[in-house]
Parts: sequence; C-alpha cells; structure tokens
Amino acid sequence: MIVYFCKLACMRGMLHFLRTAGPPFAGMMQLVPYEDVFRRRSWTLGTFLFADIERLAPMEAEALARVWDCLAARGCRLLNHPTRSMRRYELLRTLQETGVNPHDIYRLGERRMPRRYPVFIRDENEHGRVWNDLIADEAALRRAFEELSASGARREDCVAVEFEETKDPDGLYRKYAAFRVGGAIVPRHVFFSREWMVRHSDALTPGQIEEERRYIETNPHEGELRRIFELARTDYGRIDYSLKDGRIIVWEINTHPTILWPDAEDDPRRKPHHAMFLERFAQAMTAVDTADPARVRLPMMSPETPQPGSARAALHRLVSATVPLGIRQRVAARARRR
Repeated sequence: MIVYFCKLACMRGMLHFLRTAGPPFAGMMQLVPYEDVFRRRSWTLGTFLFADIERLAPMEAEALARVWDCLAARGCRLLNHPTRSMRRYELLRTLQETGVNPHDIYRLGERRMPRRYPVFIRDENEHGRVWNDLIADEAALRRAFEELSASGARREDCVAVEFEETKDPDGLYRKYAAFRVGGAIVPRHVFFSREWMVRHSDALTPGQIEEERRYIETNPHEGELRRIFELARTDYGRIDYSLKDGRIIVWEINTHPTILWPDAEDDPRRKPHHAMFLERFAQAMTAVDTADPARVRLPMMSPETPQPGSARAALHRLVSATVPLGIRQRVAARARRR
C-alpha cells in the first residue's frame, strides 16, 4: 500500500486519476489529506509519499517531519521529506548556483534585484499562476511591486524569475515534463505553444504528435533528470523543463502534479501516449510499493488547535470554502471509520 498525503483542497485531480486510471492503481494507493494525519493513531506499515509539500506552512512541515521520523524508525519506505525536499525558490537558486540553470530567482521581499531582464512574477508555492506578462526592466519591476501591494497580495509569497528564451527558429516553445517515482524517471509529455508561458499545447500537427511519442518512448534526458531530482532531494514529483541548445532549463518540480487530464480537455490523438506513460508509471509505483500487515502507532503530536485569526484557522476556513462538500463528507466518513 502507498499512502499518498496531500492537501485536502488539492485532492480533486488525484481523485479523478484514481477513479479513471483503472485496475493498476485501484488497490495500490490510499489518498489521505494532511489535515487528517493527526487524527489517526496507527497506520499499516507500507510506503508513505509526502506530496504537495510546496503548500505546507512551516509549522505543518515541521509537524509532518516528526511523523516522518516515527515512520522511518519503524522501517517504512518514505518519499519526499516534508522539510528537506527543495521547494521552488531553493531549487532554482541551487540550480543556478551549481550551473545547471542559467537563470536565477528572487524573492520580492529581499534586497537582491535581478541581474538581467525580462523577468516574470509568480507565486512561490502555487503552480501555474503568473501575476503579469514579462517585465522588461527594474523600473517596471518596482511598479509591479507597488501594484501587488495595492492589490493585497503578499509580496513574501511572490518570486521574480529571470526569463530564459527557449523558442526554436520557427517561434515554437516546448515544455517537457517527466516524473520521478522512487528510482524511475518516467517521461510524461511535451507541450508545444507559440506563447512563452506554456500551459498546454496549441493545435497539434502530426509531426508534434510524433515528437511527443518519441520523447515518451525513448526517455532521452533520463540520466540528467535523475541527477537534478537527487540534487533537489525529491523522490516523487514532476519536473517541468525546456531545452536551449541541448541544455536542460528547469522551471519547477511539482510534488503534487496532475497525472491524467479529463478526456474532454485533451487531443484524442495523444491517447496512445497516455497509455504508454500509465503503463510505465504503474510499474514505477509498483516498484516503490511495500506492504506489511503490522501497524505502527504514532505518538500524540497533533498541532495546537488553531486560534481565531491564526494562519491555521484561515486555512481551515479556506478548505471549507473551496473543497466540494461531497469530498469533505467522504474524508470525514473515512476518519470516523478509522
């Protein structure tokens, strides 16, 4: 059994995957929200995967590190340490300092200013959200700072990332993605777009369909990607990257990535690619799966009850407001059965 931890507010994509991916995953994975971890006093020994660590508040990460220590002491297999696995800022700083990436990252609250432009601003802990278009110079960046502050956004949660131009001579951008699952690197997709912020593929040509198939089939960057994941101290997640003159340009590692998109949102010509990925993903998950009928009891270590107005109280309100009632009811029912 693989116990997969993630934030309750972000469970929907994983629930969709487990409902639609078929028999290989039906009895292999148990989805547990972090908000439910401290309600349980015992666990069946197995593999524990700490996903979604980017969204953990510091207090949550420290508490979960104690859970990790308890499980490790009982010989459980563990993936993604809650505090040691690198998040976006530390990852991109480390990759720039070690020469893997040419571009750097800056927190908006620090004194360092970008060495080169353009840059873009994004949330340090969320995925996909970019605050504006490319920013051309320092004066424009300072104006963006002021606009963020006026909008109520926390500057401490935002980072500026130096843009690296990776489009090909025809003006096409490619964003590659591959999973690490334990010791395996599993290619996921190639997105093609005319836009610099590549969220999905534009209308695909037969040549691009074939290029994606070859990428998934041949796993051309396996060795280098494994070294990057090792540097990031990340055992599970999806790396998003581009290529420039044959060099890997890393944008992020997402520890709670979307695994499978709804059919309505995808090109039907890519279905064989998804099938190839899912077969390899299932093999990698099977390789990290462990099972033991024994149960391990955790000491009482629940974080303090959140006080009104605290960050944790705000988090609970956010979960109640954003997570569908049906999901919250199912999670509560599972907690009562335990």
